[in-house]
Amino acid sequence: MLGDTAQARSTAAAATGKSGYEKTTVDALVLQGILHASNGTKEKAQVAFKTAAGQGSALAMRNLNILNGEKEEKPETPFRVNKGESIDGITLDDPYNIPEVDPESEIGLNAQVNFYHNLHPGANSRFYFNDNTASGLQTYFLLTGPEYAGATAEKLKSGASAAEIEIAYGKPLRTIETLAGEIRVYTSIMLFLDKDGKLTQWAVYGERG
Repeated sequence: MLGDTAQARSTAAAATGKSGYEKTTVDALVLQGILHASNGTKEKAQVAFKTAAGQGSALAMRNLNILNGEKEEKPETPFRVNKGESIDGITLDDPYNIPEVDPESEIGLNAQVNFYHNLHPGANSRFYFNDNTASGLQTYFLLTGPEYAGATAEKLKSGASAAEIEIAYGKPLRTIETLAGEIRVYTSIMLFLDKDGKLTQWAVYGERG
């Protein structure tokens, strides 16, 4: 809401029910729920969150749980690399296994953060590297390519359902909603799902300081 409740209310009203912008209209419902909760109208907030959650919004479900006083589980070590996870035979548990980036691919996000990539570290994978000189934190991601035929450490392949993912990996640490679907984040792997809840690709990730 960025500190401007009136503008947030106007934006939510304008976006609600807009044809052809399903993700935006669901997000508008979530925003309306937050506004109702902020005003103390809990029942209206619950209706908005439940409606959005019914349309697949994990963000709405999270807000509904918070509204209902349910305690959020916090991960103890969100960046631990699972030694069992590999892509194209590459694991990230050993610094010597981490692919090199192309220095010419540098993108300066700001004065302290630089982003690099190597699109072909393996037969069908991509490597991305984020360097934060302010915090000293380096974060790296190894991402499957669109034609990757391998499996995760839990034997999941592209096309796996949301139910199969939950059986294999349990509840995610957090869920990031995107226009294409959602990203489920676990301690060392991020799973990308399409709008039908099917696994399309994944990334093994880690950090070092």
